Amino acid sequence: MYSLHLVTVADVVDLVPTDRSSLSSPNQLTAQIARNLADRHPSFVFEDVSLTAWEAQIERGIGMMLRPLSRLLVEAGMDREQARSVPVRLDLHGEPMGGSWIPASLISQAEDLIESRLERQLARLREAEIDPVATVGTLLLAFAAAREAGAGLLEANGVMVPGAEPRGPLIIANRKSLPADLRKRLEEAAKPPKRPGLMARLVGRRANARLDWPPSKLDGIDPD
Repeated sequence: MYSLHLVTVADVVDLVPTDRSSLSSPNQLTAQIARNLADRHPSFVFEDVSLTAWEAQIERGIGMMLRPLSRLLVEAGMDREQARSVPVRLDLHGEPMGGSWIPASLISQAEDLIESRLERQLARLREAEIDPVATVGTLLLAFAAAREAGAGLLEANGVMVPGAEPRGPLIIANRKSLPADLRKRLEEAAKPPKRPGLMARLVGRRANARLDWPPSKLDGIDPD
C-alpha cells in the first residue's frame, strides 16, 4: 500500500527521533516519520500508485516537483551526511519507507499539472488496469488538503498496511467516497473515445479515396 502524508518542516523537527540507535536503516527512519505524520494529519492511501510510480509510468512532468526527503531532513536540523543516506525515491518493492516529497510551495503547481493533462493520465491508468477515477480523485483531494493546510506531501510505502490505525483521518482511494461533483467530472473525462459508427467510417473512406477514381482508361481501353 502506498500513501501520501501532509508534512511541514515543523512536523519533521518534532518527529525525527533524537535517539536513532533503534533504527537500523534510513528506511526505518523515514517509515517512522510517515507513521508519525499519519497521527497528526490526514493520510491518503493508494493500492497501486505512488508519486515515484506516477513519474515513471503516468506523467514524467510530476518529477519536476519531487524533492529528496534528505532536503527536508536537513531543513529540520539533521546532520547533512546522515540525511544524504536517505533514498531519493521509493523502492516500490522494498521494505516500508518514506520516499520523495512535494514542498508546499509546489503543491498548486503539481495540482495544475494533473488537471492540465487529466484525460491523458486517466487513459494511462485505465490501460494499466488501475481505477483512474478513484486514483486521480484521491490524488486531487490530497493536493487540496495540502494546499489548504500550507503543507507539502510525502510519499510512503508499506506504512498504511491493513490493521494500521493512525490517529489522523484515513482516506482510501475509492471512487464511491469521492465528492459527487469531482467523481462525475472524472468519470466523464475517463470515458474512452467512442468508435466511429458505420456511416462515419464510410464517409471517411470516401473522403480518403483517390481523386482520379474511376480512371479514364482501363487496361488501355477507353471506357467510352
